[in-house]
Amino acid sequence: MEGLISISNKELSRLEVMTKVHERRLTTSQASEYLRLSNREVKTAL
Repeated sequence: MEGLISISNKELSRLEVMTKVHERRLTTSQASEYLRLSNREVKTAL
């Protein structure tokens, strides 16, 4: 059975940033500035 998952714009934005970090198109430092998180929090979230 397939279902839809709804997420907020904030969550979608975070997912896009983390995807870019995973693809190495963005550094964790850049992502931490954009997401207003510490560098350690970004690394932990990956």
